[in-house]
Parts: sequence; structure tokens; C-alpha cells
Amino acid sequence: MRRLILLSLPLLILAGCGKRELPTPPAPEEVVLSQAMLPEMLGPMRLYRIEIGAAGEVDSVLLEAVPRGTGAAEQRFYLYDDGGARHAGDGDVVAFDNIFSQQILWQPTLPGFREYELRFQASRAGRTVGEPLILMRSSGDQRAPEVAQLLLPDTLRSGFSGSLLFQAVVIDSSGPGDVARVELTGSAAGKASFDTLLYDDGSHGDPAAGDYIYSLAVDRTFGARKQGAYTIRIAAVDRSGQRSPEKSAILVIVNTAPLLTDLNAPAAVQRPAAGASSHLVSVRIDEPQGLQDINRVLLRAYNPDGTGFNNNPFVMYDNGLALDISRWDLGYRGDLTDGDGVYSMTVIFDAAKPLGVYRLTFTAEDWAGNQSELLTHTITLD
Repeated sequence: MRRLILLSLPLLILAGCGKRELPTPPAPEEVVLSQAMLPEMLGPMRLYRIEIGAAGEVDSVLLEAVPRGTGAAEQRFYLYDDGGARHAGDGDVVAFDNIFSQQILWQPTLPGFREYELRFQASRAGRTVGEPLILMRSSGDQRAPEVAQLLLPDTLRSGFSGSLLFQAVVIDSSGPGDVARVELTGSAAGKASFDTLLYDDGSHGDPAAGDYIYSLAVDRTFGARKQGAYTIRIAAVDRSGQRSPEKSAILVIVNTAPLLTDLNAPAAVQRPAAGASSHLVSVRIDEPQGLQDINRVLLRAYNPDGTGFNNNPFVMYDNGLALDISRWDLGYRGDLTDGDGVYSMTVIFDAAKPLGVYRLTFTAEDWAGNQSELLTHTITLD
């Protein structure tokens, strides 16, 4: 009986082992590509060291260069993390630091400017793993553009009619598509500088897009806040950030003083027996460089005995704000229409004002410092 029990023990042990499950191997770490290091602009036949970070178990990273809109890879490169031990010359510095590297010779099949999708795909044991990382980069000749010629007027007359063109001929070995912008700056000693852009896309007065002639049409308002001889400098910047040498010329901007016209004010008023009476006084400003060049319009008032009012000078406004004595200092002086070039102020006579002839003078000043001729008007208080 004892022998039978002993013989049965191995069977029980085997039966118990057959019911146990094998442990599940740990899942591989998720593969994520990030932190690719490569320039924004790639030049033909130039050597670059490319790097990309890869988290997870990765053997290599494939880089495919696909011209935008084609869908077909034009160049292929493999990046490794071996410290250069297995793939000599790949440019990798430290092995197994999760930074995959390769030195590539960029050889586009077509000359000129093109945009590329750079697709990075990790692989392990001959199979792709993780999601690809796609970056956009440009390719083209990396010589700086050149401003070949300036086509500028030598003078902007005050209040000229129509428009004039500022133009520059810009040459880029990769074609006009490689020019990111053409900058124009103007400066003069002791005066505020200005800057703007020229265009070769058929906008802003440019006559023809893509003809290497960058343009900007300006009208008389361009002269607002400017006066005298300015040095105009024009430079071109390409998509890789390379900047051309500046080309310069002298531009004289003539800015003449504003003119006062269409004065509207009463010639005589009746002194009120009590309280006060208000009377709107207005004058139109003809500014050759446009209304934005008007700095201020001033009214000075003088009593019949020749003495000036205590608060001289008074500021006139073109703001469309009705008279509100409580907000007088905020510009609520009775102007009827905002921005129509007519500057206004309400003149108030009370019962205590002496009778006689009151003299009003008007002047306008622009932002270039030019002052109009003095305009005088009288009001008789009866």
C-alpha cells in the first residue's frame, strides 16, 4: 500500500505543473521620435550632421527626403546610435544614448528652391516601430541674394497726385521663391527712421509677380511725419536667413505746411442778458500729406482791449464729440463729424463779457513741425 502512494506522487506533481501559466513577457517600451536637429535650409552638395532622439528599443532610424507634392522619396539615409563603432563616419558621438546620428551629403535632383518633407521612421529587427516624425525643410542655393539695382524717385513732392513706385531688382540664385522679404529703411540725422517692405507678388502696387522686381506704391500720405533728405537702404533676406549687402540712395521728402480754409464763425453775436450763449467755430485743414500729418490746430482768443484769454491757446478737435462742458478737457468741444478735416470748438459768451470786438486767430501745425499761416477772424459782441 505504501509503494502505491509513493508511485502516485510524481503524477500529482506533474498534473499540478501542467496547470501553471507561463509569465507574460514585458511589453516593449513605446518608441517615440523627437528633437530632430537639422537646419531650416539645406544647400546642394553640402555635408550636414543630422540627429534625432528616439525613446524605446530602436536599431536605426530611416530618413527619407520627399519633395513636396511628389510622394516619392528622393534621398534616403540611415541614422545610428553606435558611437561610430559599427558605421564609421555616421557622426554619432556617444553609443546608446538614444541620439541617432548620420552625416549626409545633400544632393537634390533638381536645382533651385524646393520644399521637402523629411520623414523619420524608427525600426527594430528589420521592422518599422512607432509613428514617423515628419518635418518640413527647404532646399536651395545658400548664397545670399543680391540687390542688383534701385529704381527710386529722387524726390517726393509735397501733396503729389497719384502714386510713385519704390522698386529694387533682386537676384537670387535659387529663384524668386527663395527670397523671404525685401526690406526698405529710411533714416536722417535727428529724425525718426522708418521701415517698410517691397513686394514681388503683384500686390502693393507691384506691376508683375515673380519678375525679380520688388515694388511698393506710395501716395502723398507717405510723406506724413517726414521731411528732408533721407538715406534709403534696401536689403534682401532669403529663406535661410542670409542677408544681402545693402544698396542705398538719397530720397528728398518735401513736406509743406497745412492750409486753413473754410472758416465758419459768426461775425456778431448778442450778449445774453443772463447765463451764457455758445457758438460753434470751425475751420477746414488742407494738409498736403493727408490728415494723419496734422499734429494740432490751435485757437487763440483776445478781448476787446487786446488782452488774451486766460486759457490761450485752445485746442480744436476733429473728433465728432458734442459739446459737454463737464468733459471739456477730454475734447468734448462740439465738433460735428469725426475725421472730416474740419476742426471745431465752441466759443462761449456770458452776460459778464464786455461788449466790443473779439479777435480770434487760428494756426495748424503738422508732425514735421511746419506751421500754417495765421488766420484771423473777429466777432463783435453787441
